[in-house]
Amino acid sequence: MYALHKHRTLSDVRRRDILGNVRRVVYGLSEESLYEIVGDESEEALYLPCREIFGRGKKPIEVIGPSLEAEAREVHLGFWR
Repeated sequence: MYALHKHRTLSDVRRRDILGNVRRVVYGLSEESLYEIVGDESEEALYLPCREIFGRGKKPIEVIGPSLEAEAREVHLGFWR
C-alpha cells in the first residue's frame, strides 16, 4: 500500500484502487471484546466501529459480525498478551 509503482505514491491512489470490489466485510471480534483484551488505556485503542467507517463511503459495503467471537477472542489473546 505504500507504493504501487516506484513513481506512484499512496496519495496518487484512487479510493477504488484501495477498496477494489469489496462489498462485504465479515469480522470475528467485537470492539468491546477487543478492548477488554487490550485495555481502554492502551494507545492502540481507536473507538471507531468499522460500520461507521464504511458507512461514510459512497459505495455500500455490508458489515457482518461479530462472527465466531469465542474463536476470534482466542486468536487476539495470543497476539495482545
